[in-house]
Amino acid sequence: MRIWVLGIFLHALACLPFEADIVLPEIPEPWELQAAANLRKYLRESLDKGVFIDGNPVKFHVGKTALTQVQGWRLEEEEWRIKSIGGQLVLYGGGRRGTLYAVSIFLERFVGVHFFCRQEVGLAPAYELKLPHLDLTGKPFFPLRSIYPASTEKPDQGDFAVFNRLNCFGEQRISAENGGAFLYGSPYHVHTFSKYISRKEFFHTHPEYFSLNAQGTRDPSPSTGQLCLSNPALVEIFWNELQGYILKDEANALQNGLPPPQIYDISQNDNNAFCHCQACQEHRRFYGDAEAGLQLNLVNQLARRLKDFRPGLKLSTLAYYQTEKIPRNIVLEDNILVRLCNTSNNYAGAPTGYGEEPFRHRVEEWGKKAASLGVWDYGISFNSYARGLPYPSEFFLQDTMRYYRDHQVRYPFVEREYIYHSDMHVMKTWLHAKLMEDPDADFSSLMRTFLGHYYGEAAPFILKYRTELLASVERHRPYITAFMPAAIAFTHLDCNTVETCDDLLEQAELSVQHNSTLLRRVREARAGIDEAIVLFIRKFNLEAPGHHLDVQTASRRLKDTIRQAIQLHVAPKCQAACLRQEEKKAIHLFLPERIPPQREVPGGLDIPIELASWWAGGQPLVKDVDSHVGYAVKVSQGEMPVLMGGYDQQTRSEHFSARLTAEEIHGGGYHWYVIGKSFAPRPAGYIYLTSKWYVQFPQSLAYAVGPHSPWRIHVSMKFTGPAYPGGNAQDDNAIWIDRIVLEKMDKVIHH
Repeated sequence: MRIWVLGIFLHALACLPFEADIVLPEIPEPWELQAAANLRKYLRESLDKGVFIDGNPVKFHVGKTALTQVQGWRLEEEEWRIKSIGGQLVLYGGGRRGTLYAVSIFLERFVGVHFFCRQEVGLAPAYELKLPHLDLTGKPFFPLRSIYPASTEKPDQGDFAVFNRLNCFGEQRISAENGGAFLYGSPYHVHTFSKYISRKEFFHTHPEYFSLNAQGTRDPSPSTGQLCLSNPALVEIFWNELQGYILKDEANALQNGLPPPQIYDISQNDNNAFCHCQACQEHRRFYGDAEAGLQLNLVNQLARRLKDFRPGLKLSTLAYYQTEKIPRNIVLEDNILVRLCNTSNNYAGAPTGYGEEPFRHRVEEWGKKAASLGVWDYGISFNSYARGLPYPSEFFLQDTMRYYRDHQVRYPFVEREYIYHSDMHVMKTWLHAKLMEDPDADFSSLMRTFLGHYYGEAAPFILKYRTELLASVERHRPYITAFMPAAIAFTHLDCNTVETCDDLLEQAELSVQHNSTLLRRVREARAGIDEAIVLFIRKFNLEAPGHHLDVQTASRRLKDTIRQAIQLHVAPKCQAACLRQEEKKAIHLFLPERIPPQREVPGGLDIPIELASWWAGGQPLVKDVDSHVGYAVKVSQGEMPVLMGGYDQQTRSEHFSARLTAEEIHGGGYHWYVIGKSFAPRPAGYIYLTSKWYVQFPQSLAYAVGPHSPWRIHVSMKFTGPAYPGGNAQDDNAIWIDRIVLEKMDKVIHH
């Protein structure tokens, strides 16, 4: 009986969670307590027996313990060290975050604890952990490593950031216990003109502070206007406000145990306007017709004062649209950070790829002008109707981060919102964080780690799926920008590639059908291909009628996957709104699965209208019985002539234009119209239709097929309303567009 009781007692002891032996400083800092708590928690959850070196149990020293102080180490902020001393293991780092990083790196590399996203932590349970003698040290390469998630996502107080060595996570809080964040100061981290000099406070008494528009009136709106940067009164207003923000931020940081902000932003409102007054025009000419010169003149004056007031702080400003051009005749203060916004680059490639020459030039020239350089990147597509289409940008992340490293970009920032509806969001965010930490990390090892832990048995199929996409990208050379890329820009999603990927993802599902968590993750990976099937089915049915893609199943699965992802990742109070937004975008529900082939240009590049970028201000797709396909985009417009043309996003210039006059409109119903004579395609160019540029589609698909050939544009359109010949007075003035075809001409263009 006693033996039986003793056996139960010993078995119970064996089943108790492992408790690590942890030594802390006599008076530990909050982040040291948090680091120790992280260590204890994840060792307990991962191990049964314990951690051993040379067969002896390990005693952990976390933070600035007596043992650490004896070593005499002097570590910088965010620098970390992991060192075994006999049977003791020191996990220590500099500043507020170094010790947290030492613990997270130990747990990641040796215990198998991975924070894949804020809602999902991967563990690798084991009986015990036998360690070699360790002496490791390191520090993240970029001083700022910032990934910007959506504000709707569930918060975690910075755990994900700490475990992936991010020191800024957008506007999401990183607690004092987690070391705080590398913060921008008040009033905001970008587009601050209107926050310093607001319409409400100043326009009534000082309209001259605001930009003069092309129509000759002062515009105080943050969405359409800027400031009159030649007005000398602005400097004192900015300086007084800036001092107030700094003092207030410092007091709040001290009260909350957080590091104070290190950078303050002075940058233009989020639009492409500038001031047309005579003084601003003269200043602009002085700076080489560069709007950035006016903005930097203001920032320079503030930066000089800031050196005396707070020598360690920086002022940040943007090189964004109208301020991208490098100015002449100005030398920047060395406490100014210029952030280039990467609005027109190809996210299906690296900055070293084709068509990226203008961006490379800007990076290199701004690097000569500014002491500190940052880049604002985009990890998502802002085309809400094709946001989830897949493109293998993960394979270009390392080249991108290395390019930044080699060209003096030290403040990378990437916008990665919509975790519930964007291509492989969890994987790409995790990889991006790792490469911000170390641009020379072993990318293949990172991929194996993520795929193996996150997808289990499905990992080989997911990897094959992504490499199939990569191979198709190399064949088709798509050019996919962040801002409003049309679905047709994803030229690598041809029917054969989508079929192959769909088959691989079906095998991935079958391999994990016994595990609901892994199955959900595979479904999230599959969502991009499901979206491709839904959007491209009409084109696939025209080009490859024998395919086996099932659009109805893909549509149902996509809807269910997005719903589950919203429930997992989005804060409860925001879930209903996100679901409503997704439901509004379900344009495919009323579209037919099949449309008749176009006969305007045999063999031409056919673009059904749902694959163009018609959401940039135009109305959503509508049913139309007059259309030979049954649906169209309706643009409410009554101006004549109808202006059309081509715009190069890299050079920020219109490179061809056309117009459709009243005499050329054929009357009621749909007719094919030839737009202009021909155009030479640009990799980052798009073609716009209608005077308001509401319907757009990329030139990259023509560039990939015939970069040195001229192309002609054919558009199927209907004109209604009294503004157009033959239009009825009772109808709305509108242009209806249902199809576009690009025709390759024979003549070769010599550049």
